[in-house]
Amino acid sequence: MVETNFFLPRFKYDKSKAKEYEFTLTKNLGNLWVADSIRHLGADRLTNLLQQCVGVATKSTFGNKPLGRNCRKKHCHKPWFDTDYHMAKCELRFWPKTNPNLHDTKHQESKLKNLFLKKRILWEITIAQHMCALAKVDTLSF
Repeated sequence: MVETNFFLPRFKYDKSKAKEYEFTLTKNLGNLWVADSIRHLGADRLTNLLQQCVGVATKSTFGNKPLGRNCRKKHCHKPWFDTDYHMAKCELRFWPKTNPNLHDTKHQESKLKNLFLKKRILWEITIAQHMCALAKVDTLSF
């Protein structure tokens, strides 16, 4: 069984838009239940569809939550920072609380560092291959 995290876009709740949200969510869920294939879906797929319906209704009704003045997109300078690395980093943060063994914690830190290096090197190789392909196609503009 694949465990998925519930994703809901960041939004600022506005009580005056509650009826609009209810209407949008009802419409989205109504479209989902009308589909003939709903009987053949598994629990995981149905859960993902429900999450998408709630997320779309929330985003269309309330919009995105405004960021604070000092908020910036984190890790925008690290394009190789993806969900795998993020999940590993979150697990490492809670690792010492569940496993008091210092040696195991150091081992997990080294695994995270290796994952980071692998992701970065893979990203650099991909960019280099893209640049080489671009140079072969149009050498003058490169």
